Amino acid sequence: MSPAGSYQLGALFTAILNFFLFWLVFTRGRSQVLIRKFIFYSSSIIFWAVFVLLATTVRNPAAALFFSQLCHAGAVLIPIFFLHFIYAYIGVSANDWVVRVFNVLAGVFLGIIFCTPALFFSGVSPKLGFPYFPNNGPLYSAWFLFFGGVVIFTHCRLLMAAFSFSGVKRKQAFFFFMANLLGYLGGIGCFLPVYSINVFPFPYGPYGV
Repeated sequence: MSPAGSYQLGALFTAILNFFLFWLVFTRGRSQVLIRKFIFYSSSIIFWAVFVLLATTVRNPAAALFFSQLCHAGAVLIPIFFLHFIYAYIGVSANDWVVRVFNVLAGVFLGIIFCTPALFFSGVSPKLGFPYFPNNGPLYSAWFLFFGGVVIFTHCRLLMAAFSFSGVKRKQAFFFFMANLLGYLGGIGCFLPVYSINVFPFPYGPYGV
């Protein structure tokens, strides 16, 4: 299978797996805050994965750009919903100023993606075996740093909380930390094609998510 095919298959696999996780949790009820936070988190991943698959398979540049806008809108929300989910998991209020700043910046990037997309993308082009893939615009790298910053901050909060836990929850939190850390490190491969970089973890980034 070609690298592009592996990437597309990874997006499909991610969408299907997260849909089953979403449904499993959804059917258990939505009354608990933690469950609602997870539903939002998994929904953003499903949304991202579906439109990644569409953006990287269509053979019309206008459609590829539109689907790229949608998948990146989902990608903007992934770390934010991950942050809110972890805060609920560790039992901390999400009303501190850092979370509010992250929320505002996420809104700014969503506005850029839909209102001034030329600042986010410099178009789409055939690359690395894909019919079309988005090219980075002036503010794309700023968003990439924002994404990484939220993910790193969230992992730090989870790790600090894990050290304060005891017993089964402590072990669970450390396992959760490592699993998410490996997943997000692998997910770096999702960004590499934007910069036309063909090195590991591309094309396996979607599997990490």
